Formats: sequence, structure tokens, C-alpha cells
Amino acid sequence: MPPGDFQSSVGRQRAVWVQPGGKLIFNGEPVDIGAVLIESGTALVEPFLQIEDKLTRWEVRIPIVTIPAGGFVLKAVAIAHLAAIGWDDDADSSIWAIDEVHTEVDVNSQTFFVVPHAAYLGSGGGSIGRISYHVTIFLGGTDTFRRPETLEALERV
Repeated sequence: MPPGDFQSSVGRQRAVWVQPGGKLIFNGEPVDIGAVLIESGTALVEPFLQIEDKLTRWEVRIPIVTIPAGGFVLKAVAIAHLAAIGWDDDADSSIWAIDEVHTEVDVNSQTFFVVPHAAYLGSGGGSIGRISYHVTIFLGGTDTFRRPETLEALERV
């Protein structure tokens, strides 16, 4: 696992909301919403040590949920924040940032990810240890989410 990669999530909280008759605009057309999944948590990332005084950027892929068979992502809205940073050099300066956040679904595993792009500039002893996130996922596939076992599986963190 490269430095700065996802290790695990802590403090995760999740709610799944089924809204019969709710719609969302998808590809310009109103589509039925099967369920809405909302999750917040903190991702622990692999520690790293910055040696050179240069800008370093990387993506952290935070797995959230496996989309059930028959379901699909209509839209997702996510945000990420730096939750823990470290600094051990009093004679220099540094910059930490989350440049952007996007979401993606791995087509093979159907795993949904929040993907923050982290950045760090500074030398010696600087690190980002945790990234907190919040995501709202609008899921399509209305029939899929009428089954109690599917909702129970989505609710599990």
C-alpha cells in the first residue's frame, strides 16, 4: 500500500432513506429514487514522510458501500476535509489541502468510493493522517430497494 492510501474508516454513521414516489433528474429526465444513503466518517490514511520541499498530490479511495444487484447510482454529492495533520519542522512552512473530491463506482465490484485529492507542500516531518468525509448517494432501481434484506444490507456500516 503506497503512503497516503486508505487504511480504514472510523466513527462511521449511516442512514438509508427510502422515499416512495421521489424523483431526481438523471440525464435530463425525472427518474424514481430507490433509496438515499447518507454517510459521514473519518478515513485513516497510511502515514508518509515528506522529504523534499515540493508539492505532492495523491488520491485516497475511501470505500463506502457495495451497490446491490439491480441498483445504480443516480447522483452523489460528497465533501472531504483534513481531519488530522502533523508538522515537525519549525523553520519552514507548509500547505495541506483537499484539492477536489469526486465519487466513483468500480464496475467490477460495484463498490462506491469517495475520492478526495489530497495535496501537501513542505519538507521534513509533515503528514496528513486522517480525512473526514460526508456523502449523500441517490440510488436508482426502485424494485431493488423494496426488499427488506437489501435495505438491511445497505444500513450496515
